[in-house]
Order: sequence, then structure tokens, then C-alpha cells
Amino acid sequence: FVQFAQKGLELKNVKVKGENISKTIAILNELDIALDKKVGGDLAKNLSALYNYMINRLSLANTRNDVSILEEVKILLQELNDGFEGAVKDKRNKLACKQQGYGGGASKVEERVTFAV
Repeated sequence: FVQFAQKGLELKNVKVKGENISKTIAILNELDIALDKKVGGDLAKNLSALYNYMINRLSLANTRNDVSILEEVKILLQELNDGFEGAVKDKRNKLACKQQGYGGGASKVEERVTFAV
């Protein structure tokens, strides 16, 4: 949605820009609400701070019509997505090794953090 907001800015289409920034903010709010800060500990708190930072930056981009702020948030979201994909891949590899009897299974703490995120 951030890329659509960028396109809306480029085309001076306030509706497209605003709708897509709003959608991105709504998603970030839902991700923040879904965090279990008791189980997730510092990881969940840091993710919450990152989500809130991006929400604030998106609001600023909207009021200032600043495409560079949208680019910053797009990059952060991509890095976050890459990190989640890496964590899922690592989790699957550990579970596969554990199921095949090679050890290396995820600890209970790792499992809790994964589910908290």
C-alpha cells in the first residue's frame, strides 16, 4: 500500500495517497495490537516501538506530502518482512531437523517468542 500512496503523491491524487496511507496505518495498528508483550518481552516491545514509529512517519508523510518519508517506511517494512521470512525459514529448518532426529529443535523460549510475534 505504501507504493500506491507514493504513486498517489506523484500523481497529486489525494484520495489514493490518503486511502493507502490509512490502510498501511491500520495494518501496523493491528500488528501492534496482536503482540503479546508479556510473552514476547523485549522483542515485542521493540516491534511495538517500530510499528508506532512507522505510524508516526506515515502521518507526517501524509500531512507534508513527503514521498521520501514514504520511501523510508517502505524500506523498513521490507526489512521487517525479510526478517520475518528468515525467522519462519529458520523455525521450519529447526522443526524439520527435530522431526528427523537431528536435534537442533527450537527451545520453548524460542517457540514462545515466535508465537508472540
